[in-house]
Amino acid sequence: AHRDAVLLDTALFARVKRIYDRRDALGLDAEQRHLVERQYEDFVRGGALLAEAAKARLRALNEELSTLSTQFAIKVLAGTKAAAPVYERADLAGLSDRDVDAAAEAAKQRGMPGKYVLVLQNTTQQPAQALLANRAARQRLFQASVHRNDRGDSNDTRAIVQRIVQLRAEQARLLGFPTYSAFALDNQLAKDPDSAIALLTQLAAPATAKARREAVAIQALIDRQGGGFKLEPWDRQYYAEQVRHAEYEVDDT
Repeated sequence: AHRDAVLLDTALFARVKRIYDRRDALGLDAEQRHLVERQYEDFVRGGALLAEAAKARLRALNEELSTLSTQFAIKVLAGTKAAAPVYERADLAGLSDRDVDAAAEAAKQRGMPGKYVLVLQNTTQQPAQALLANRAARQRLFQASVHRNDRGDSNDTRAIVQRIVQLRAEQARLLGFPTYSAFALDNQLAKDPDSAIALLTQLAAPATAKARREAVAIQALIDRQGGGFKLEPWDRQYYAEQVRHAEYEVDDT
């Protein structure tokens, strides 16, 4: 609301626009000119050129988006805490003593003395996946991480995500853009979605080929060790760490 009060202030924008319109005659250096142009652009992207009815709708959209973003962050934090898997000591083979002690303390803080909790990091993949020798333990950790906010419980964020997408699409249309991605990229280096997609498309083939070569090397290691299973996402970090150590004598520790 405070940001909208600034960017949608008619009198304030008029002063910014006067300087922007006279920027060629003001003798500005490069930094000053960039500042003037960026300031004007921020106001325009904030809705300063809209009619009053459209401004009112934009304020409402921004308010709901702000609320939803806060709710999303709260649910992610709560879901990350709630999804942390609980283990027995035997499940944690491969972890360092320090990591095991940390898992025991995390369980104790949750009222489960004698158990072990692997606290989820705010990433899809968890550091412990590179160390856990127990495949079932790795799978539980991976799935707990990936599904922390899509379990249909009070921490499920899918409805919020859908609503945010709807609101962003309307926001972009109000500001004269066909899609939110077009709005988001307009003042970035890519400039438009087509350029971003072109870059991603260019990267996709070599990145996929590289990943497939790595998967072949990891599967070969699994087979040599008599694993008897097909490589799955929860296996990758564990065996990639072994391949890295074997080929380069390097490990994360």
